Amino acid sequence: MRNYIVLFLGCLLLHVAGTSSLPLIDRDEPRFAEAAREMRERADFIVPYFNNQFRFDKPPLTYWFQVASYRLFGENDFAARFPKRGSTSRKINRLHPLIHSVTIYMADRNPPLEVPQIQPTE
Repeated sequence: MRNYIVLFLGCLLLHVAGTSSLPLIDRDEPRFAEAAREMRERADFIVPYFNNQFRFDKPPLTYWFQVASYRLFGENDFAARFPKRGSTSRKINRLHPLIHSVTIYMADRNPPLEVPQIQPTE
């Protein structure tokens, strides 16, 4: 279990490193961040809004995680990106047992080739 925790924290660190130095980019990233900010400002955690219009592009759970991140880290670019970065590292950790199982299966199925011995000539 300790190895999984270390792996999770390592993945999280790699995904989070440098995210506070970049501004929100792309078309959707600032919109999701603004919708979460408006959700927090209105204290309406059921219906997300963007520029006073309904925004149903993602389930509310996505915005809830961003609102929780805003409460932890303040309203900044890092806090807007943190929930997505954390979910990415959790997805990688879910794949680890699968990759490990496939590797063991393939190793048992295909044993390593024997290297022929070269005899020196006299």
